[in-house]
This record gives sequence, structure tokens and C-alpha cells, in this order.
Amino acid sequence: MKTLVSALLMTAFVAAFYSGEAKSVVDRDIVLAMPLDEGRGEITKDLSRHGNHGILKQNAKWEAGKFGNAIQVEPDGYVDVGKDRSLKLYKSDFTIALWINMKETLFGHRHAFIAQDEGPGLMDKWILGYSLNGNPTFNILRVVGDGAGGASSGRSFPWEVQPQTWHQVAIVRDRFPRSLGEEHTIYLDGK
Repeated sequence: MKTLVSALLMTAFVAAFYSGEAKSVVDRDIVLAMPLDEGRGEITKDLSRHGNHGILKQNAKWEAGKFGNAIQVEPDGYVDVGKDRSLKLYKSDFTIALWINMKETLFGHRHAFIAQDEGPGLMDKWILGYSLNGNPTFNILRVVGDGAGGASSGRSFPWEVQPQTWHQVAIVRDRFPRSLGEEHTIYLDGK
């Protein structure tokens, strides 16, 4: 994950979309739930039963967020949540929801919000983020392979991010049997 995120020149604020009261009730199917209540230190706790706690690395630090605290990620910064089996995005359906606030959007750059790296070379990788290469878009990029070769696929959705403004991002992946593919439902700023 470090390689994918640190290669991008961006600043993003990430905050949970629910309030601190949610920590008393977390569904058994949730694999990562970070309300970011800590506001200091190097660890942000995962309230799911999996304990996928995040460790702030390099240029990641606590800041004020949309609701309470957030993590500011500068170039080379990231939050490492480990490699637990519960986090294997390529093997299951999933829903990801977060708030972002980018200091700036850089033309010609991809800005990653969530990234997963399953191994060296072209092993399974995911990047969910924003791109400003002509038309501004939200992107889902997936690289699939066995380390000796692979293919990449992606989907883009029109979306213009206003810098210095909070935006809500949510993606739902419904995975059909492999022969039929998969479906993504994207919610950007509630639409």
C-alpha cells in the first residue's frame, strides 16, 4: 500500500462518516470502522471485530475533520491497516465510505483515497481516487495478475472536486460470478 499511496502528490483529509456513538454497535460484517476519535498518537483504532487498527506513517498527522478529527496525508504519508484476510478487496463484495478534503487538485495527477497492494509486480492492486487529466473524474483502478504479467482495468465517473471543501465518497461493489463480472455503485457527494 505504501508504494501506491506515497507515489501520489496529494493531500487528503479522511474522516469517518458516522459519529462517535457508533462505536457501541458495529455490525459483524464490517471489516474496518475507524471513527478517528483519537486525535493524537500514531494509531487509529478499528472498531470491527477484526482489529484492523491503522498506523499513521511518515507524513500523516491528526487535524480537525468534518466531524471531530481527521487524518491529514501529505506526500509520502499514509495509514497502514495491515494485510488481514478480511481486507482482501478482490475476493468479496464491499462498501467503502469516507470524507475527503483536498488542499489542491493537481492537473495530470491521480490522487489516491484508498489503495491496496497484494504483492510485488502486477499482483492484485486497487486504487480508488481522483484524477484531473482533462476531465475531472473519480476512478476505480484495478490491476490483476500473478506477478509474471497481468492486466489493468478501470472505471471513471465524472466528478469535479472543489479544493478546500469536504466531499463524501462511497462505493458499493457487487461481485457476480466471475463469468458475469461485477457492478459498482458510486455515490459522490450524496448523488
